[in-house]
Amino acid sequence: MKKIILMVLMAGWTTALFAQSDGPPITVKSNDKFIDLFRTVVKDPSVSVYRLQVDDKNVALATAVTKDGYLVTKASELGDAVKLNVISAKGEKLTGLVTAKDEIYDLALIKIKAKDIVPIQFAKSEVGLVGNWVAAVSNGDKPAGVGVISVATRDLPPPYGMRRTPTANSGFLGIQLNVEAPNAQISSVTPDSAAAKAGLLANDVILKVDATKITNGESLINTLLGTKAGQTIELTIERETKVLVLKATLGARPKELLPKGKSRGDIQNSMGSKLSERRNGFPIILQHDIVIAPEDCGGPLVDLDGNVLGINIARAGRTESYAIPSETVQKLLPDMIKSSQTTYVNEAVAEAQAAVKAAENALKDAESARTAAMEKLKSAQNSLEEAMKLKASLPSGEKQPTEDGPTPRLVPKK
Repeated sequence: MKKIILMVLMAGWTTALFAQSDGPPITVKSNDKFIDLFRTVVKDPSVSVYRLQVDDKNVALATAVTKDGYLVTKASELGDAVKLNVISAKGEKLTGLVTAKDEIYDLALIKIKAKDIVPIQFAKSEVGLVGNWVAAVSNGDKPAGVGVISVATRDLPPPYGMRRTPTANSGFLGIQLNVEAPNAQISSVTPDSAAAKAGLLANDVILKVDATKITNGESLINTLLGTKAGQTIELTIERETKVLVLKATLGARPKELLPKGKSRGDIQNSMGSKLSERRNGFPIILQHDIVIAPEDCGGPLVDLDGNVLGINIARAGRTESYAIPSETVQKLLPDMIKSSQTTYVNEAVAEAQAAVKAAENALKDAESARTAAMEKLKSAQNSLEEAMKLKASLPSGEKQPTEDGPTPRLVPKK
């Protein structure tokens, strides 16, 4: 019933809006009055959403997934932060600890200590049909944005993980790949390069870089862009019928191979909104057209019935945003939580050890202060004893001689 009433209101409101003849064209989905119609849709799930801050700056949203304080969010927006500020829908200020990350899906787990945590209830993303209205939930009673599902849940081809861009400090192997090969086959090796020094040859197929499996040329390039000049890597290769392991110390990327400014595609895609830094390389996504700010990623995506279809993960283009489907998030959570528990215990142990060390240092300082105080006390006692002896050596009623100076001092009588 709530869905029917909302659709009737939306239809009537948009009809009235477009009936206006004066003024510039109005974008319905970005109009505050239209967005207000979705308040009832996001009301219940919003209590499970938290605002994350690093250095008092909003960086992402996070969604509660367990009663004992685990939140899921977008990892890359957190940077290198380990501890961050967490603000609940009620305005309660908490401290969060980053305990686990999944780099492929760009998800992170945050652990908080709080009472009355309400975990989100996931639904199947398949109930979200193409063309259906959806809303991005924030940690308040107003949506972060509204839109429609553009493309149903689908698998994307590799490479997975963040697609990196070359920098002056990126490691450089010095090979050319066979673009027609389905794998990472070398077509030629640059003389005097890291590849040449490591013993790589034309027609070698690179299978792994360190522990990272290489499936094709693009995955190799993306993996190597995550290395640094001077770094030594281990290459597992296939040469004819043999599997070999070679080590290569990477060189610096030549200046002529560095990118010059933003690509035309990035400029066109970002028109009208800021894009997420990490906006691709996800194996499975649900695509919608909500204009969602990067700092509002990490919150739930819901339909008109309040069904949680997934977690918003990226503003990817001018007309596209991505969510990780609910089913995928639920599959990832057990392993992330298991890993997270180890991190959380280690962090607790580290904090306890730090507290013990601080207590030991405080005790050491106190003992040093006590020793110094005892020495002063002993010195004062000795001075008192000398003064008492001196006083006892004087004839009764005779005035005690003193030395001249700012502070008169008793001296033995001559």
